[in-house]
Amino acid sequence: MRDAAHGFVLVFFIWSLLASASSIAQSQRLDASGVALISLLAPAVGLLATRCYRRDRGPCHAGALLLLGVLGGFASFPGWAAAIAATGLALGLEPVGAIGPGAGRPTLWIATILLAPVFEEVLYRERLLSALRPAMGSGFAIAATSVLFAIPHLEPWRVLGTLLVGLMLGSAMRASGSLALCIGFHMGLNLAGWACGVPPVRMALTPETAALAGIGGLAAGIALARWTRPRSGPHPVPRSIEALPA
Repeated sequence: MRDAAHGFVLVFFIWSLLASASSIAQSQRLDASGVALISLLAPAVGLLATRCYRRDRGPCHAGALLLLGVLGGFASFPGWAAAIAATGLALGLEPVGAIGPGAGRPTLWIATILLAPVFEEVLYRERLLSALRPAMGSGFAIAATSVLFAIPHLEPWRVLGTLLVGLMLGSAMRASGSLALCIGFHMGLNLAGWACGVPPVRMALTPETAALAGIGGLAAGIALARWTRPRSGPHPVPRSIEALPA
């Protein structure tokens, strides 16, 4: 329970930090994209600097998992867009305008494509999920972290989309134990939103093919992560026991 409480405190502290930065930007009429870049950079660096590094797989394997995640996330984006649109309309959300490819300032997309996936996956999927699982069980922990992941996005369609994606990322983290795979998939989705538009209008598969490609990418990543996870050998026998006569 103590780890879970610490996880919640960390989340609310970072929420307060980001909300304060946004409020200052609005009151001082600062460039919102620049403030987003700076306000995400500090928590991302802080989370990585305080992360307990675990030598669970080599850099080549981590790089392969990151790449598989990026490819799976990018390819699956049209499937996610279709699923989120169908769910939102079924829930009665009002349709919103499309976002064209490449929209927004470069600094905003650096924050969205590079920094946000690292910051959010370390915070929600690694720190908070691992803290809540012993107290709540995997299913409730994945649901709780997905809700907390979605709430700061504020706009209803974004909340719905991040909630659904969060459930998938939490499940992938539980199945694979690979933070790199989750970061890569998150990066791929955000990159596709920028490159293809929302809803996607170019460089995109059909929703059905995209869904299959995303499932295949995730399955391959989970299989690779489980295969490269070190298997614990037999516990060493204490010397005092070894020295005892047979």
